Formats: sequence, structure tokens, C-alpha cells
Amino acid sequence: SLIAPNLTILGAITGPTSVALKATSAGITEAGSMSTALLTGSAATSASLTGTNTIATLGGFTATTGFSLNNTPALSVTGPVNGGSNVTITDTGSITASSSIAATNAVALTAAGIQLNSGAAVTGPTITLSGGAVGIGLSGNAALGSANGLVDLTTTGGITEAATSTITTGTLQSTNGVTGNVTLAGAGNAIATLRNFAVTSGNLSLVDTGDLSVAGAVHASNVTITDGGASN
Repeated sequence: SLIAPNLTILGAITGPTSVALKATSAGITEAGSMSTALLTGSAATSASLTGTNTIATLGGFTATTGFSLNNTPALSVTGPVNGGSNVTITDTGSITASSSIAATNAVALTAAGIQLNSGAAVTGPTITLSGGAVGIGLSGNAALGSANGLVDLTTTGGITEAATSTITTGTLQSTNGVTGNVTLAGAGNAIATLRNFAVTSGNLSLVDTGDLSVAGAVHASNVTITDGGASN
């Protein structure tokens, strides 16, 4: 464990079993490298872990003014992770989450693939998921989004949501589009507006409860919307 009022890491840290970081009065800045099976920690302000990192599992980590992590292998998030204002995780492999990832402003996850399994709850006013060829998936009781918020999904590998998973948001959109089929089958989905969602080489299927407004261009090979309220 490394504990100090503030932490600046410029060298290499290796913890075969685990690494724990704690900044008691300020932040954590890491521009070196970390290699460990499990990373946990807390920062009184922000945690910026943007070095060359090889972390297998991200456990519980808290910050108040932002959490950011760059990582190279596949990353399992067992959390909970609360970044305060923002959470940004960028991984060259896939991100698999089974816990909460939360921020008061924005959550951004970028990886070759993003899988939210049972226990995962990604919340914040603005959520951006950018998945590569592996795609984006929600399974079990995974939950994505916040009421009146924005969820932005982009991937070249399609999107699959189980009927038992939930997307809750004011606006669902895809800024950079999706390649492959998009199946959003959550029986409890609560999406107020579907906006600017382009699907290439695939179909779009959406299940929603309540009223749904469709704004901007929404297109795919086939578009199917099943809504419990009114659509306009």
C-alpha cells in the first residue's frame, strides 16, 4: 500500500497480488507504470492513472474530482468505482464490469469491447460507451444510465441487451454510429428520446416503456420499436 497526503508516481510499481493507493488530502498522479492483479484506492481530490498500466482487476476506488485510468490488457471492474465528477477508463482490451461505476457529471468507457454483467450499474448524467469490434453487451440485471440523462453508444461490433437488463435515460444516441445488429431488449427500459442513431450492416430493435420520442435520423436495415407508451 502507498499512503500519503498526495501521491505522484513516475516510476514503476509492481504488485503481483494487489496495489492499494491512498491520497489523504490531495490527489494521485501516475505517469509511470503499474502492474498488478488488483488495484484499489482513494483520493481526496482526483486520481489520474494515465501511465503504461497492466491491471487485471479494478476494485473499489473513490475520488471526488475525477478518476481516469489507462490500461492495456482486458480489465475486470469489480469496484465499486466512484470518481466524483467524472470517470474515464480507456483499455486496449475489453472492459467487463460487475459493480457500480458512477460520476456526477460524466462516465466514459472506451475499449475493444464493453460487457456489463449482473451487478453492474453505470450511472451519471452523461455516459459514453465506445466499444470496438467486440461490441457492447448488457446481461443479467445490468443497469445503464440515469433518468433525464444522456447515453451515447458507439461500436463496430454490435450491441446486445438482455431482457433482464435496463437502460434508463432521457436521450439515447450514437454519435459515431454502430456497425452490426443492435438488440435492446430490456423489458424495463425507460428511454424518453431516441436521437441520431445510425446502424450500418445490421438491424435495430428496441423495447421501451413509457412514451418515446424519435428525434433526428434513426436508420438501420430494419428498425423495430416496441413501446409500452406512445411513440412520436
